[in-house]
Amino acid sequence: MSNKSTYIVIVFAVILGWIVIKSIDLPYAELLESLRSEKLWGPFFYTLISFGAIVLAPLSTLALTPLAANIWGWKIIFTTSIIGWHLGCMVNFWIAGKFRQWTLKRNASLKKIDKLAEKAGGRKQFYVIFLLRMI
Repeated sequence: MSNKSTYIVIVFAVILGWIVIKSIDLPYAELLESLRSEKLWGPFFYTLISFGAIVLAPLSTLALTPLAANIWGWKIIFTTSIIGWHLGCMVNFWIAGKFRQWTLKRNASLKKIDKLAEKAGGRKQFYVIFLLRMI
């Protein structure tokens, strides 16, 4: 499948999903009231969504944050966002540590990276990590 046909399929799926969602008659007032009444499960699921947004890069909670802050308050959402971000970062670091050699072998030359790491002394380590991150 070429890139153009992939984009066409994605656009078609989004439009179809929008039509399906619009055709379902959801009781929005009841849904909003049930979200406000849930003081534990709602923020918990928001934390899971924040966690997923960090681990799975294309996802984002940017659109949900104002809505969630309006429902549960900014202090709860601030706290749950930070918890989700930290847990997501911990999982990302674990994944990076577990699969670093395999990923580097596929994307770069290990000899070049080893030479670059040898040149970096203790003081230059931050800058090397910074430069490797930018590459």
